[in-house]
Amino acid sequence: MEWFLHGLPVGGAPWMEVRQVIGELGSLHDVLCSPTWPGKMEVEYHELGFSDWTGVETLVRLHRGRPWILAANTQFDPMVATFSNLPEGLGDRLEVVGENRQVSIKDGAFSDRFQPYEVHVYSSAT
Repeated sequence: MEWFLHGLPVGGAPWMEVRQVIGELGSLHDVLCSPTWPGKMEVEYHELGFSDWTGVETLVRLHRGRPWILAANTQFDPMVATFSNLPEGLGDRLEVVGENRQVSIKDGAFSDRFQPYEVHVYSSAT
């Protein structure tokens, strides 16, 4: 990132955006360093008028006895995805970390919308 920011004014928009990302990653440090869940979630895409069906990548970490789901839309197009084959111990709803909202789990699955390149982090709602 240092090369990306080289020559740009300190305090400008690019520096502030990188600072925000570093802060978000820092707040998730312990989760990101936790063991990986050995299972594999399934992702089903809903038709929004785009033809890419491979955009959301997932990672599940087990932190303090709870699964944390990290999901990233790796494509330029927005999408709605349904996640199933979830790890045990999630309950019936998930907090979307840092977004002040929750998603419900129904019949062992949940759905969420992703803007281009958007990342969501889900944890058990307390």
